[in-house]
Amino acid sequence: MNIPSRIYQYNNRKYIRELSDFSQESYDLETLRKYLEKNWEDTLEIFDNYKYDDSKILLGFFCILYDNGGIFINYLNNTVNITDLLDFNYFFSLNSNFKNLMGTFKNNPIYRDMIDYMISIKNDIEYESLFEIINNYMNSNNSEILLIGSSTNKTKEISLDKKYINPIVLFNRSEFSDNFDYMYHDNKLVIIRTVSVSNWSQSLNVLIYDDIICNIFIEN
Repeated sequence: MNIPSRIYQYNNRKYIRELSDFSQESYDLETLRKYLEKNWEDTLEIFDNYKYDDSKILLGFFCILYDNGGIFINYLNNTVNITDLLDFNYFFSLNSNFKNLMGTFKNNPIYRDMIDYMISIKNDIEYESLFEIINNYMNSNNSEILLIGSSTNKTKEISLDKKYINPIVLFNRSEFSDNFDYMYHDNKLVIIRTVSVSNWSQSLNVLIYDDIICNIFIEN
């Protein structure tokens, strides 16, 4: 169940360089509708009645990816290396509500469930419900709370047990008023105090999660 070597884009946006061996196809709203008319006739009325283009784009590409497999890229953050994702057979970008990046093998039942959900509600998408569908299939934890502790320097490096593709770090602002930033490289998280003081005494905790969830499909 590998991801096929096909890339789909909306409105012909060119973000791909390292995947030159992949075929590339571009769709707009008109060609998405034509695809649905030919292959998913029962979705046409829903597609036409959507208020927001984002809902139309997702429905169209959900159907295309279910039928053919491949990778949909609407926007690619320069911190994401697509080749790191090819060890898995499906992935989603969470922060963008799937609209920027997702990939899958052909006939992934997760996509079938999401399409069926969109057909059943007939209104614009409730992203929380799509997240629930995905979470029903997930077999790994996408987040963890890390104890950073205090530091005698302005930065502190933590080695992580798991690899993240595009990690997001949230600081608990209710526990302190200082400002912090972070960097991630080579499975290490570096916490940086952004004010002039070169250390911090509080026991710092952070929540880290991956903007991109990726997995090997496991039957429920």
